[in-house]
Amino acid sequence: MEADQLPAAQSVFQSTGQITTLVAPGPAGLFIKAFGTAWAFFIDAVSFLFILGALWKLPDPPRPAAAAARRNMLQSILDGLRYVKADVALRSLMLVVAVLNFAIAGPVSLGLAWIAKKSFGTPSALGLLMSCLAAGSLVGMLLAGLVKHRRRGRTLLLVATVIGACLMPLGVVHRLRSLGAVLSFMSVAAAFLNVQLIAWFQQRVERPMMGRVMSVLMFSSLGLMPISLAIAGVAIRVSLEGMFVVAGGTVLLVTMLAAMHRTVREID
Repeated sequence: MEADQLPAAQSVFQSTGQITTLVAPGPAGLFIKAFGTAWAFFIDAVSFLFILGALWKLPDPPRPAAAAARRNMLQSILDGLRYVKADVALRSLMLVVAVLNFAIAGPVSLGLAWIAKKSFGTPSALGLLMSCLAAGSLVGMLLAGLVKHRRRGRTLLLVATVIGACLMPLGVVHRLRSLGAVLSFMSVAAAFLNVQLIAWFQQRVERPMMGRVMSVLMFSSLGLMPISLAIAGVAIRVSLEGMFVVAGGTVLLVTMLAAMHRTVREID
C-alpha cells in the first residue's frame, strides 16, 4: 500500500467497525428474542471459523535474509520508547495522543452517566448521548479518509484544540440537545484526529520499528484507560464541572506545547 493511501485505509478499517457497532445490536436483539441467548452465542462462536479460514489464506510475510537475534520483551519496549524519544514530532504527537485518551476515557465515560442520572433522570438520556458520540465518531472516521492531508501538522493541532475546547464546558451544559450537539462535534474531531494520527505514525516510522512504536501508541491509547477511569470516579465526587475543565485544559496545554515545535507544525 502506498503511503498516501494509509489515511483512507485507516478510515475504512475503523468506520467498518463503527458501522457494525451501530447496526448489529438491533438484529441481534431480535434474534435473541426469537431464538434465545444460547443460539445467539452458538452462532457467534461458529462465525469465528470463517475468520480462521480467512486468516489461513493470508500470505506469509517475507522472511529476512538473516535471522536477527531475538530480543526480550522489555528490551523491545525500551527500543520503542527510545525511538519515539529521538523524534521530536513523533514524541510530541504521541504525548498528545496519551493526554487525549486520558482526558476523554474516564471523564466522558463516567461523566455522561452521572449527568444523565442527575440532570435528566432517565436511561434514555444516556442512550441518546452515547448515540451522539457513536454517530459523530463515524462521521469523523469517514471525513478523515476523504480529506487530503495538506499542512497536516497544523490541522492536527487545530483539531486537538477543538477537542479540548469541547471538553471544558460539558459539566455546565444542562440542555440535552445542546449537550448532544457538543458531544457530536467533539467525537467528529476525535475520530478524525485518531485516524489521521495512526496513518501518520505508520508513514513516519521505519518498518523494522513499526511493531515496537505501535505498542507504545497502544499503551498511550488503552493502557492509561483504567487509571483515567479511577481518577474520574474520584474527581466526579469532588466537582463534575471542575473535572471537565481540568481535562479540557490539559488537552489544550499539551497541544500548545506540541505547537511550539516547528517540526510538528510543518508536518505534511
